[in-house]
Amino acid sequence: THSFTLFPYTTLFRSGTRIDSLMAIRGDKFCTHCKFALVDSTDYVYVSETGLVTVKDSSILDYESIAEIKIRVLVIDTLYQKTSDTTVTIPVINVNENPILDDQEFDVDEHKVPGTVVGTLEWGENDSVPVYRQDVFTAVGGDTAYFSITPEGVIKTKKEFDYETEPHVYTIDVKLADKNDPTLYVVGTITITVNDVLVHLQDHLLQRQLPLPVSFQVRLCQ
Repeated sequence: THSFTLFPYTTLFRSGTRIDSLMAIRGDKFCTHCKFALVDSTDYVYVSETGLVTVKDSSILDYESIAEIKIRVLVIDTLYQKTSDTTVTIPVINVNENPILDDQEFDVDEHKVPGTVVGTLEWGENDSVPVYRQDVFTAVGGDTAYFSITPEGVIKTKKEFDYETEPHVYTIDVKLADKNDPTLYVVGTITITVNDVLVHLQDHLLQRQLPLPVSFQVRLCQ
């Protein structure tokens, strides 16, 4: 049994990249005339006749989907016409990856006091290990004069909005970065709409009372 380590495509390897070379031993010496071949086909790696193992499709090498690859390799001794097969184990090593942040939309009513919570951003992770899931939010562009974002992704107003005299739609560019590795990040656009709120009619309409009943006398003419 031969084993070696394969890193996933997110850090080191791309399709066609050399991973390692297999070597056969006959007796106590390396078999220089042995050839290699896969017993069963696989979507992950190629094995050449010389024993060179290379990445076949890097896009499917993901630790969260498959942590270990096992392949059956046929060894052919071309000098003595002997064959043998062995299992090759390829562990896929987990690495830190970019977080996930989609564009999102929120709304807030006009005339709310500064500091009003608009909403909390939703996000995701490609990683399963807790230490790789420590991400922080930062507002990096857009209408940051009117809204703030906490490191946890909570959006708050910085002012009181008036629907009748100010713009109705605002945008913020938000960066979600890995706390342990700032080079791993994603940027999303957040759209916030200000809602028009009807002012209570009681503040604008005068109270009106019906006049008191009026009595009439009717005199019949003869």
